[in-house]
Formats: sequence, structure tokens, C-alpha cells
Amino acid sequence: MIKIIDTTLPAITDNGYKVNPIDSFIDCLTTPLGSVIAKTDYGTNLYQLKHKPFNSLWIIDFKRCLKDACSHDPRLEFKEAIVFQNELGTGLLIFEVHIKNYIIKGTANV
Repeated sequence: MIKIIDTTLPAITDNGYKVNPIDSFIDCLTTPLGSVIAKTDYGTNLYQLKHKPFNSLWIIDFKRCLKDACSHDPRLEFKEAIVFQNELGTGLLIFEVHIKNYIIKGTANV
């Protein structure tokens, strides 16, 4: 489960878009790749990560999913993704996605 905990990204729609950039990011991130018939390249492979062991390769794949989630909305120019491992062992991962001059902070259950 992905949850946004903080963002500096404006939560308003602009330039004729019907969806704000935060919702656009979450929708693309949580949509399985290939599940949208009209746009088979939309979505990410995030759904596959729940069956993989949590290690450094998992984090690389997760960062790739964060980047892919930005690729379908021209308002989301991806710069970098940072993943903070939770030391408490609760299975909660904290991440940041840097987009242009904005940051999206969120959590993911692993």
C-alpha cells in the first residue's frame, strides 16, 4: 500500500488536466503495467515487488517504479528517488521522489 504523507507539489489541476499531479502519480504507480488496454505502457511493475525478497535489488526496482510513475505525466519531470529503510523492522518504507522543484514524500508497506 502506497500513501503520500507530504508533498510540495501543488494539488491543483492546471493546463486543462482533469487530474491533479499527485493523483496522477499515485494512479500510475499503483496501476499494473499492461492492464490498461488503450495504453499498454501505462503503469508500473510495483505489484510484482510484493512477491520478491526485500533487499538492495528490491529497492532498485522500487526506485524504477517511482521513476516510471512520473513518465506518463509531462508535469512530473523525474529527478531522483530516495528510499529510507525503516530501522524498526515494521515493514514500512519511507520514500521521496524529487520532481522539478517539488518533493513527494510517501510510505510503502513491504
